[in-house]
Amino acid sequence: MAIEALLHTLIETATNLCQADEGFVYLREGADYVMRVGHGGPSDPLGMQRLRRDMGSLVGRTALLGRPVAIDDVLADPDYTLKEAQQRLGYRSLLGAPLLRDGEPIGVISLWRHEVRPFGEPDQRLVSTFADQAVIAIENASLFEQLQARTHQLEVAGRHKSEFLASMSHELRTPLNAIIGFSEVLVDEMFGPLNDKQMEYLRDIHASGQHLLTLINDVLDLSKIEAGRMELVAAETDVPQLIEAAMNLVRERAERPGPGPGAALRRAAWRAAGPAKRTGPGLGLHLHAARGITGIGMSTPGRSQVRIPQRAARRVQ
Repeated sequence: MAIEALLHTLIETATNLCQADEGFVYLREGADYVMRVGHGGPSDPLGMQRLRRDMGSLVGRTALLGRPVAIDDVLADPDYTLKEAQQRLGYRSLLGAPLLRDGEPIGVISLWRHEVRPFGEPDQRLVSTFADQAVIAIENASLFEQLQARTHQLEVAGRHKSEFLASMSHELRTPLNAIIGFSEVLVDEMFGPLNDKQMEYLRDIHASGQHLLTLINDVLDLSKIEAGRMELVAAETDVPQLIEAAMNLVRERAERPGPGPGAALRRAAWRAAGPAKRTGPGLGLHLHAARGITGIGMSTPGRSQVRIPQRAARRVQ
C-alpha cells in the first residue's frame, strides 16, 4: 500500500536522525496497536506485533499517556513487562511518540537502542514532529481511498444508467416506431380516403411521434456526451419550424373552452427555441393563436399573442 511505503520512509528517517538502532510504526486496530512497518531490525519481531494499551510496553504506555515516553533502560523499569522479548531482541533504551488525531492516539512511533543511551529532549521533539507528519499522511491516504471508492461507485452508477437508458430506448422505440409507421400508412390513405380533419390529426400524431423519438435520441445523446463519445456541432435552426411544432403541441388544448394555456404556450415556445443557434439581434419571438387563447402573457381573446422577452432571444443567439 502507498501509506505503508510512506510510513517506511518516515520511520527510516526518524531512526537515522535520532541515532536509533531500530524503529517501528504501530497503528491502532480495535483495542490493540499493530505493527505496520519497521526499519533496522526484524520486520515482524515475535511477541511485539500486537500490543495492548497499558503500562507494560513502550507502545501501550505511550498510547495510554498520550505523550512522548522515554525509557532509559527497560531492565531498570519496574512497570515494563515484556522481559522475554527484551532478552531475545536485545534493546535497552526506548522512545515512543503517539500519533494523535483530535487528541486520540491512532498509532505510536517506537525507537530502540541496543545499549543504555537514553533519548534526550531533542530526540523527543524530533520524533513528535515525525508523529504529526505521520498523522497527516494517514489522513490523506484515508481521504484518497475514500475518493477512489466514491469514484468507483460513480463509475458503476454511470454504467448502470447507460444500460438503463439503452434498455429504455429500446422498449420505447418499439411501440413508438409502430405508432409512427401506422400513422404514415393512414396518411398515405392506403385503407381509404380521409377527410381534411382526420388528415390533419394524423399528421399531428405522426409529427408528435417523431418529436418523442427525437427526445429519446436526445437522452441517449446526453449519455454519449457524458461518456465523451460525441462531438457537438453548432448549426443554424429553422426557428419558424420550431415554433410551428410548439403550436401543434398545444393547439388542441387551446381550442378547448375555459382558461387557455398562455403560460404553457410560453414555456413550450421557450423550449422549442432553445435548440436554435442563431437569430437576429434584438429579436423577440411572437406566437399568434387563432382562437381565444387567454392566460399569463396573453393579450385579448380573438387574436392572441405571446411574446418571448428579450432575454429569451439572447438565449438562442
